[in-house]
Amino acid sequence: MSTNQMIEKAREAYLEIFNVLRSTMDIDEETIFSFYEYLNKDRYSLKDRKFIKDLKDNAEIDKIIYKYGKDVFESGIWDALSNNSSKKNSTFLTSDALVKLSLAILNIQKSDKVIDLCSGIGNFFRLGSMIESKAFYQGIEINTQVVEWSKMICEKLKAKVSIEQGDVLRCVLENKFSKNFDKAFSNHPIGIRIRESLDILQTLLPDAQGLGNMRGMSSEWLYVAALLKTIKNTGKAVAVMPDGPLFSPKDINIRKWFFEQGYLETVISLPAKMLINTVMPVNLVVLSHDNAKVRIIDASDICNKGRRYNTLSDKNIDEIILLLNTNTEQSKEIDSKDFEDNEYELNPSRYFVKEFKFENGVIFGDIIKNITRGAQIKAIDLDKITVDEETPYHYLQLSDISDGVINEKLPYITEIEAKQDKYCVKSGNLIMSKIGQPKYKFAIADVPRNKKILANGNLFIIDINTEVADPYYIKAFFESNIGTALLQTITASSTIPTISIDKLKKVVIPLPDMYKQQKIAKKYKAILDDVLAYKKKKIEAIDKLKNIFE
Repeated sequence: MSTNQMIEKAREAYLEIFNVLRSTMDIDEETIFSFYEYLNKDRYSLKDRKFIKDLKDNAEIDKIIYKYGKDVFESGIWDALSNNSSKKNSTFLTSDALVKLSLAILNIQKSDKVIDLCSGIGNFFRLGSMIESKAFYQGIEINTQVVEWSKMICEKLKAKVSIEQGDVLRCVLENKFSKNFDKAFSNHPIGIRIRESLDILQTLLPDAQGLGNMRGMSSEWLYVAALLKTIKNTGKAVAVMPDGPLFSPKDINIRKWFFEQGYLETVISLPAKMLINTVMPVNLVVLSHDNAKVRIIDASDICNKGRRYNTLSDKNIDEIILLLNTNTEQSKEIDSKDFEDNEYELNPSRYFVKEFKFENGVIFGDIIKNITRGAQIKAIDLDKITVDEETPYHYLQLSDISDGVINEKLPYITEIEAKQDKYCVKSGNLIMSKIGQPKYKFAIADVPRNKKILANGNLFIIDINTEVADPYYIKAFFESNIGTALLQTITASSTIPTISIDKLKKVVIPLPDMYKQQKIAKKYKAILDDVLAYKKKKIEAIDKLKNIFE
């Protein structure tokens, strides 16, 4: 069987299986690519059992497998498609939900020329042609097998579609598609490293030269720049973006440049689990020309929640589209001053935080003597200095903080170098985790005499000015419901929530007089003692259960 024949058979099999699964099992499209793997693997998790049972009991699917033969499903063509479910590979399929929302934003007309960078198997063209079949669609995809597959799919569409095999950035750099298109879309690779990225950026955006250090910039902005280069001055483009490039300090200059040039029209935050094999939330960045303001939309709670993936119903899409021109608690326009006031960040959650107003509010940085991050030691180096025998030196990690206190038995290390003294905790220091997953951890250090404790890089060491603030009061506040909510307002919106020292120092907290602080601190410590006593009693009871037959 020739490659073309195999592609055609795989395409037909895919469509038949897709129709069966969608009509009988309400299965999302991404799952279809891995169904054959599910049928044949020996071990699977409990959550997969119903899915596998439904597949094995589905006589229609058995007929399709028999009809086309196992060779089709074990072929390189099907393998190339199933690779889109691999965490090691960029996805070749953009979900229906993301495509439909993007198409609604772009509002493609019959005279439009439309381009999809990183076009994958052509899902954008498939759904786009259902809405407007008279438009012209152009795709660029680097994977040869996927290009062949997408061409076979697109041959069946009513619309005129052209797919070019090649590297997106190289194709755009060669001016093959410069300013040719009315509408554009890109669901590009996330988090990859590209050599000479600065040179590529300056070639794509020559006007962006001299705007400061952009080394280390997220590669996603290269694809956004390429997308911008493809559209006419009256055109519009939509890019799928993760959270990081919208708030990371290393991308501040490129964000400022896009904002100041008026290329940013809208930023929409979407729920997690909209992409294949990742819980990472994504955003849609809408590009056009001559925008004095940017519409910021928080749609992170608008979706139909699924077991593996979240989707967008037509009603969800209509709700988000309505927000494009409406000021609500989820949608607002920001100008350059708002942008500057929010440290040049574009993640929508930053602009919809709850405002906290406290009586006797003070800036946290004004009541601390010093704040530093712990020592960043590689695991291999830590293993070399960790010992079983007792020494005067301990190492404090995030896992050593439990229920608001530091574990009594910390690991021993052979030594603490003089240059590491600044990372050692002192009695009375407030220790805070840098990572807030699921919540930020806090503890007050109590260092025994003649001992040293070296803190891990995932911890902040905060030296409170005890003349104006009680450390236990501060700890009690940050652990309270209102303190937790306050910290969320300065948390970087990412897969792993974190707080920077700079933002922590700027947060405003309530600080009554010392008498009231100490009263709250005393009450807090009494309750904490009860918690620890109960925990100890629970451990003892569990130990008795284990020894019940002895």
